[in-house]
Amino acid sequence: MTSKQYIKGEMGAATKDWNAWAVFTAAELKMKLAELQKLVDSGMLTDRSLEHQLTEMGIIENELAGRDDA
Repeated sequence: MTSKQYIKGEMGAATKDWNAWAVFTAAELKMKLAELQKLVDSGMLTDRSLEHQLTEMGIIENELAGRDDA
């Protein structure tokens, strides 16, 4: 596998992860967003974990923003 093929494969995997939230309903996404917000507000996360949770929240918010039923 060449380095270009490897990079392409990695980008494909990232795209799949990005679209993982697309299978959930708007109500499910809103519920997950609320759960993540509670976790963030708890103050019990490490800096790294907090960063990951905030990233995940941003992905969910973007998914909701692109929907008509949100």
